[in-house]
Amino acid sequence: MPQAHRLNLFTKSPIGQWRCPKCGLPMFLACIEPAIEVDHERRTFECSTCAYGETIMVNFRIDGGDPV
Repeated sequence: MPQAHRLNLFTKSPIGQWRCPKCGLPMFLACIEPAIEVDHERRTFECSTCAYGETIMVNFRIDGGDPV
């Protein structure tokens, strides 16, 4: 039987998981869009608890080579 998992807001979140700056709960990746810049994309993260949203620009290629 699975064990209950408690969320500790004072520990670091797992790699690749963002925490909401307003409520501290994990945010989810809601949208990935192409950006104007070559080899970049816009990633929008949203909090399902308090509806906070944040968009970041990500370079997904290094030196114009293969995708990371």
